[in-house]
Amino acid sequence: MSRHLLVGMWLALAAGTALAQVDSPTTEQFKYQAEIRGSIRRHAVCRIPLPLELLSRSESNLTDLRLFDADGREIPFVVRFSRLQPKTTEAPLTITGYEQSRGGVQLVVTVPEAMGAVNGIELTIPERDFRKQVTVMANNAAGPVIGQDTIYDFSSYVDLRRTRVDFPATDARVLVLRITDSETMPENRDTVQVTATGLEIIFSRSWAKQLRIDTVLGRSVQAEPGGPRIDRWLLRPVPTAQNASRQTVIHVPVRLPAGRILFDVATPVFYRAVTVESSLDGRDGSWQPFASGTICAFPLGGQPERRLQLDLPGTGIARYRIAIENGDSPPLEIRSLSFESPTREIFFVADDARQPYRLMVGARSVRAPNYDIERFGDSDAWADQARNQVTMGAVTGNPDYDPQAGTSRRAQVERTVLIAVILVLVVGLGYWLFVLLRKDGVGTPSGDKPDA
Repeated sequence: MSRHLLVGMWLALAAGTALAQVDSPTTEQFKYQAEIRGSIRRHAVCRIPLPLELLSRSESNLTDLRLFDADGREIPFVVRFSRLQPKTTEAPLTITGYEQSRGGVQLVVTVPEAMGAVNGIELTIPERDFRKQVTVMANNAAGPVIGQDTIYDFSSYVDLRRTRVDFPATDARVLVLRITDSETMPENRDTVQVTATGLEIIFSRSWAKQLRIDTVLGRSVQAEPGGPRIDRWLLRPVPTAQNASRQTVIHVPVRLPAGRILFDVATPVFYRAVTVESSLDGRDGSWQPFASGTICAFPLGGQPERRLQLDLPGTGIARYRIAIENGDSPPLEIRSLSFESPTREIFFVADDARQPYRLMVGARSVRAPNYDIERFGDSDAWADQARNQVTMGAVTGNPDYDPQAGTSRRAQVERTVLIAVILVLVVGLGYWLFVLLRKDGVGTPSGDKPDA
């Protein structure tokens, strides 16, 4: 009997769980929608980018994203990232010539024939604390100048190093690199001092040293055809506040995908630590440490060198709170913030030609979908099949939205399961008491034996 009761309890729980799991969402559960129209035909693969306006309205990191056809049937889909950067090829360049003079050194490098047009080089330099001017000529030393840049390293003082030289793409197979000191240092001058409010940086004269160049790496970037690869969102003016810890605090007012933050700062010289916290809904007590780094600007030879970006890890969608450590320095004059993230695209196989299809978000009680097509291919494979032109309209409120939709059936299932479990427990408890009393007596509930 006890075995039957135990089996009954497990069956009741399993049945309730199954009923709750197969409860498919309906269009009435979603707050927002965007209509999809275009060359939609049955069994055609369709592709369309997801705008930030739609992503920011997701309440659960896109687990509440659903697609419905014109008849309200749920349509399976996949979401893939477009490439953030164009295709980049890197290869070592062969150093075929070296010449040293009083003003600097000159390198001759050869580009491999298999490599496409080169638009940048990276120098491998083991030394620290230097600043050099690099001029790049095509074909020979008398050839046209195709690029000029500054390489530097101040890592003994701050985390600031650059050994990359960028220039317009060239098909030349021979490049001449002329590396010279950025400026002539007087013999009686030991240091250069840059002073700003609350900041003092001293660089030694060791930047005029000779450098050892181990390798020269060439880079070829090929732009890919297609739509936008990066989504951008601008915050201007920036809502800043100063707290008791002398921090500048910025609350980003909308949910955004993780990616990169770009700071537009008017302050000419600064070096500040930045921390970023994230939260799904922005409520007090829900903020978690998310990323940290530094932003800075230094005047080098009259041309400011800046590091004004901070990368955010992961691919989630959240609200962000930014804190900038000011110390005893005045707050930065921040003109704007730009947020960049990889473009997300949705791919789906149309089930019917009737339009419009409706892409919907904003339902807290909806679990993440589990579609079989999610297991098929990466973004390139899907893009090769998506040849139908479709467009997405503006994100609007869902006219069919019902705040109670989706909760009544779940509540009914949960109530049914609870009643079933309680009944099973009551019956089981009664049976257990009956067995317990029979062990202590024969035939009477009190356990007294009848007279012989």
